[in-house]
Amino acid sequence: MKVKIKKNWLVIMIYLIASIIFLVPVLEYGADKRAVGGFCIGLLIVILTRRKFFSILCYFLITLFNIHMSYVPIGSGNMTVLGMIKIVIIIAFIFLIIKSNGFKKYLLNRNILYYFIWCMACIIIYVINALYFKSGLGDMLFRLVPVYFSIYILINTYENKAIVNELIIAIIVAAIIYTAVAYIEFIQGKTFFYSSWTGMERYRRGILRVGSTLEDANILALFLLQPIFILMMNKTRDLFGKLLSKILIILMIVILCITSSRASVISLVVGIVLIFILNKKSIKQLLLIIFGIIGIMCVPFIINSLNTYEAASAGQRFYLIAKGITLWKSNFLFGIGLTEFQKQTSWLTMCEYIRQLCEAGIFAFIIYCAFFIFLIWIYYKNNKYLKQEELFDASCILGLIVAFMINSISLDTFFYYIMWTFPALMFYSLNLCKNDITKVKD
Repeated sequence: MKVKIKKNWLVIMIYLIASIIFLVPVLEYGADKRAVGGFCIGLLIVILTRRKFFSILCYFLITLFNIHMSYVPIGSGNMTVLGMIKIVIIIAFIFLIIKSNGFKKYLLNRNILYYFIWCMACIIIYVINALYFKSGLGDMLFRLVPVYFSIYILINTYENKAIVNELIIAIIVAAIIYTAVAYIEFIQGKTFFYSSWTGMERYRRGILRVGSTLEDANILALFLLQPIFILMMNKTRDLFGKLLSKILIILMIVILCITSSRASVISLVVGIVLIFILNKKSIKQLLLIIFGIIGIMCVPFIINSLNTYEAASAGQRFYLIAKGITLWKSNFLFGIGLTEFQKQTSWLTMCEYIRQLCEAGIFAFIIYCAFFIFLIWIYYKNNKYLKQEELFDASCILGLIVAFMINSISLDTFFYYIMWTFPALMFYSLNLCKNDITKVKD
């Protein structure tokens, strides 16, 4: 009897192996050139086994989620792994424009047209900001790579719906790796990087705040929000299996709670409740009760931190929000300039909405909010055409987006690549992609 391995499991194993190979040197050596070797070996594995550019992009996506890789230099110059990946994405974006004749055949789709207009408006706003404050136009265009990446992903998924399966696999594989690393940190009682940076470990209520592989416990919690919602989707369970999906959800929720990121836990609870409200389901009450308990457990953290003006506390965030609004009033239209808030206060804004408003002005704030409004509008415009199972998947993505919106109140999130996969995931869940293909083509 022959044992057949499903094609999607081969893809999962390829990404897992390639990603572990590049991550092990990072964990062992940190920001060291030896880590580049692991990255290149992993890339070679993907190229030889997948033979698709989109697969290379998915491998890059796993790398981009690992913020620590941005510190890994290539050769003797100033180029880093992150910089090299950005250059590849820019080249791919330019190639896509040429290949698709200026997007003409894709822009006939009204939804893609609207999103393209939003992306162009976003780019224009930031370019104007760079020119106005003379902060470097080239640096700004390079910084906007996540926007180009998002357009490239969306147009490719519109042309072939099947490749979103591979995008989902890449996101979940990254989540599996970082969850596993967080458990290792928790068990050994020591983080990989945080202690070496600060000379001490970070605790809250006596619990080690894991997540230094992604640089910070709050960033790990923010990232894990997305895979939890994606794993709830019926289509994802078909890729990973129902049992494994449930196990991964539980493991990720536990780690998310261990990070003690209050905003992330609250966002998770709100997103889950929203899913069940949208589907008008009274089943799975036990799951709702569990999330309710988690939310209640967070209340003491919130109440006890309101008046604590210390690093990363809720009180510190309230202070920074007030400071950001005060600085914004000095230049209503264009803000004070990107990165200026940190230069003036030695802190990040700790809130993406305030960051947009304070650093880039009222137009950037409106553009940022419009990103989420567009996706919510897409959902409500098209959900009436879905079957019950499809509606649940679409509501999972909507819950994900709402959770990210809430979490953005306590974190800077604009350039996190996970955000820029949302349009493709929403189009996919609403069956708005061009080809309804169930298997990933080679």
